[in-house]
Amino acid sequence: MIKKYFIFILLLLLILNGCVEVNLVKDRKLQTEKIWLGDIGKTGYYEFEPIRSKPELVWYFNNPPYPFYNNAIVYQPVFINSPIFYNDTLYFSDRDGNFYAIDSKTGKLKWKVSFDKKITTPTISDGVIFIGVGGEGIFGLNSENGEIIFKLYNNCFSFSPPVIVDSILYFVSINHGWQHLKVYINSFDIRKGRYVFVKKFNTNHPNAVFRVSFNKNSIIFHNNYIKRILYCFDIKNGKLKWKKEGLNILNIIIPVCSDALYIISLENDKVFLLSLSMENGEEILKREIVNTNKEIEDILLVAGNEDIYVGIFDSIYKINKNDGKIKWNIKVGKKIGKFMQPAKDVLYVNAEDIDGLNSLYGIDSYNGEIIWKLKGYSLFDYHPDISDHSLYILGYSSVYKLSD
Repeated sequence: MIKKYFIFILLLLLILNGCVEVNLVKDRKLQTEKIWLGDIGKTGYYEFEPIRSKPELVWYFNNPPYPFYNNAIVYQPVFINSPIFYNDTLYFSDRDGNFYAIDSKTGKLKWKVSFDKKITTPTISDGVIFIGVGGEGIFGLNSENGEIIFKLYNNCFSFSPPVIVDSILYFVSINHGWQHLKVYINSFDIRKGRYVFVKKFNTNHPNAVFRVSFNKNSIIFHNNYIKRILYCFDIKNGKLKWKKEGLNILNIIIPVCSDALYIISLENDKVFLLSLSMENGEEILKREIVNTNKEIEDILLVAGNEDIYVGIFDSIYKINKNDGKIKWNIKVGKKIGKFMQPAKDVLYVNAEDIDGLNSLYGIDSYNGEIIWKLKGYSLFDYHPDISDHSLYILGYSSVYKLSD
């Protein structure tokens, strides 16, 4: 009885913590159409025609500077997050909480909305742009003019792009405490205007590293601090499907059309690619990629149509995701950068060269040969977006469109 009363009070508090202020989209049947890294599974795979010859600059958009401190300093907002291409428009945000819509053909500003707080990478569904706004909640904007047509208030900080399946909105929010970090996985029914479930995790450390991934059937959560538990929940009701302990996970992806979860793990200085069943968590394959005693800062992991691409140190590996065999591996520059994205038969990669400058590479995904290299673009932590024969890249305070 006490347990049921406690659950009731907890659900009541969660409902009071989140309320819909605007909902002009409740009659639509919403599905995520576009999210960064290609699809709802964030695999990185694109069906667009890639750039097969050395690209050229078509246009660039500069964030106009404005005076700061009585005209004494010119301040230029910095672009952040990954851009999203949708219906001939490019959407992205800057560090000051401004959200932009740029004509993809001309590079001209179509509209801009200011929130004055950090914004997540957007998700787009049926002409509605869903973004998380720090400390305020989830907003839905009309893609044509930026009008706010949906707002779900949530006073926690929105962590990642929202995902929508059958008009259910899924998003991750965090709340920093003095000695811990609380993570919430939220499921909200847009049509009914109420939460379906909220999963709460206390990471027991203010700087804990955690990862959350979605596909159409499941939610994956991993906390790399205490016990290193990997959880898999049913996306419809939030019930636990399975869990595994002890995995030192460096990266995770869930290809949207796959029944498997792919993991990069570290065991005794050995880097492995693991594949686990999404149904029960059982191991399907395990392949050692490299043995190293070097400190690993970051590992890139994306899925192509039939293969997995892994980027570590200065090397890229193409691995068959069914049997784990390495098809090829190549060295690119001095150090692989922050993104690696396949588009049909071309793999886009950014890397730091020996001279310390960044370069963009086009690599033949069949044989691993470098087919073109473009040097000098300011490529940072954010994944570009792709359309037919074009690539959209966010630099420090500029946006570039490249085409062949």
